[in-house]
This record gives sequence, structure tokens and C-alpha cells, in this order.
Amino acid sequence: MDANEVAAHAWAIRVNLMRVALSILHHNADAEDAVSTAMLNAYRRAGSLHDEGKINAWLMRILVHSCYDLLRKRKRETPTEEAESFSEPVLMQTEGSVFESIRQLPEPYQKVLVLFYYEGFKAKEIAHILSMPLGTVLVQLSRGRNRLKDILKKEGVVHGEEQAI
Repeated sequence: MDANEVAAHAWAIRVNLMRVALSILHHNADAEDAVSTAMLNAYRRAGSLHDEGKINAWLMRILVHSCYDLLRKRKRETPTEEAESFSEPVLMQTEGSVFESIRQLPEPYQKVLVLFYYEGFKAKEIAHILSMPLGTVLVQLSRGRNRLKDILKKEGVVHGEEQAI
């Protein structure tokens, strides 16, 4: 797959990339920066993609690394003034949505739930993308589902045990 095909595919799934970046970074501007950086890095590294069937996982892994790089950089910086508050992008303005409920969860649960439910990755792929053991991913999925179910019950979305997440 050449660099232009990788760039076209990354552009096609930019919404998914943004959703994952938001689940890690929690700030729109940072998430946009991470997605842009990941798309550029994917373009530059197109030759390292050996299995075109795994391009989504490959792109997500690059994105996750970009997000963590940005978090490390943010730790080293000391803000000199209050950060400007940006509104949610139109894409994420789904008030009362399950995605908003997921964003209320602690970060580790957000990442795995977004990758699993929104992006359709299997637990083994998530473990590879996030560079963590499969057992950890499975535990975070289970705990994240339980916490999400509690949040959805409080919001009145899920009633009793009849609906499974």
C-alpha cells in the first residue's frame, strides 16, 4: 500500500481516530493535534505496513502513540495563562449519547470501550494497539461495562438487568 492510499484511508476513518484520541486526551484541540500527527506519521511510514487487512489497527496504534507523546509533552509544559475553552466539535455533540456516558468513565475504561464498541476491534487487537497484556484489556472491558451500565441506569437509559451492554 503506497503513502497516498494510506493517507486516503486515514482520512476516511478520521472520525474514528478522533473518537479514540478524545477518549485518551479529553481535550478537543489536543485530540485534533494527535490525529493530525498520527495521519502524518502514517503517511511517512506507509512502507512499514505489511498486511493491508490490518491498516485500521496499524493506524490506531500510531494514533495511541501520538496521544501518549502529547500527554508526555503536556506534563513538561507549565501553562502561563488559562487555557481557552473550545466547544465540542459537531461530530461529538450527541447529548445524552452512550459516547458521552463513556467519557465519564476513567481513562483506561474509555480507551478499551471506544476501541471495542465504536471501532470494532477484538480484545487481542486492542491489547496490541495499546501495548498491554490481553488479560488487562479483558479486565478493563469487564469493569468498564459494569461502570457504564451503572451510569446508564442513573441516566435512565438502561432499566434493570434486561438490557446488556
